[in-house]
This record gives sequence, structure tokens and C-alpha cells, in this order.
Amino acid sequence: LIDTEGVDAADIAYYFVHWLTDLAGAVPTPKGGAEKFVVHFPLPVLASFIRSFAVVQRLSSTSPTLLLEEYLHEVWPLQLGAPPIGDTAIALMRLVVQAQTVPEQMSVHSAFLTLPEEQKQVLATELALTGVSG
Repeated sequence: LIDTEGVDAADIAYYFVHWLTDLAGAVPTPKGGAEKFVVHFPLPVLASFIRSFAVVQRLSSTSPTLLLEEYLHEVWPLQLGAPPIGDTAIALMRLVVQAQTVPEQMSVHSAFLTLPEEQKQVLATELALTGVSG
């Protein structure tokens, strides 16, 4: 739809804010407000979701594959040094970024580095697939 209809960045941002408010109201409680975010939603996940708004808006002018790569570089944890390079970089970045806290990200990073090369290559191949043309 973004490619064929020329969706504007502001429309994408509006959609994500609407989605956020839908999530907030998913489990309403009388007089208690929207407890979904306060009680049931991990803060790192919510913070990551909100930070993603600025990135997702760029779908109006950037290919999904390129945008994912840019996003992975932007959110790479500074505690792990520079983002990785090479044929396993995307796999490592995708796995690390999915972990929601720095200690978990460090554990994933360490575990990946200890994998046999053959297993790293399998992950590199599988996690490089986007399902998106181009």
C-alpha cells in the first residue's frame, strides 16, 4: 500500500499512534485507567515501540529492507561497540536487538559469537531473508 498509494510519513505516524492507543485501551479497568501499559507491558518494549515511530515514518521514502538495516544500526547497543560487519552482521544485529535489555543483549551477543561457524552461516542466511521484493 505504501508503494502503490504513496502513503505520506504523517499518515504512517498517525497509524502507529492509533495502534498505540488501541493497545492502551485493550484491557480497560473501571476507574483504574488503561493498566495494559502500566502493569502488563514491559517498559523496554514500550520504549522501543515509541522510539520506532520516527523510523517507521521513513517507510514512505525508504525501501523496507534498507530501512531495517538502518534501524538495526541505529539501535545497536553502544555497550557492544561498533555494529558488526560481514556476512553474519544482519543475523547478529537482529538477534541482539530483539533482546529488550542490555544484559540480555550482551548474553545474546556472547552466545552468537561462540556458535560454530556453520550455525552462524545458517542464521545469517535465514535472518537475511525479508520476504520483501527488492
